[in-house]
Amino acid sequence: AESFFGLKRTGNRLVIKPCIPDNWNSFDIHYRFSDTEYHLKFERNESVDQLKLKMDGTDLETNDLLLVNDGIKHEVKIYLPVQTQQSVMIKA
Repeated sequence: AESFFGLKRTGNRLVIKPCIPDNWNSFDIHYRFSDTEYHLKFERNESVDQLKLKMDGTDLETNDLLLVNDGIKHEVKIYLPVQTQQSVMIKA
């Protein structure tokens, strides 16, 4: 499940590289780091062409979170690009 949702923790960094089905438009994960809760809200967004993170209303320049045990609940929005439907039809 870790690679499916694309969450990988290295020390105090949480790297986010989701690999979810194209038909999933949004999902939420509550992630606890010691005494601190991170509410991760993943959603597809047509205005982004690559993964974009926003924590507590501030845009992040990377796809990883610096986890801080400050006891405050943090809201993290992860915007995923909408996949273009380029399905190939194969007829037998």
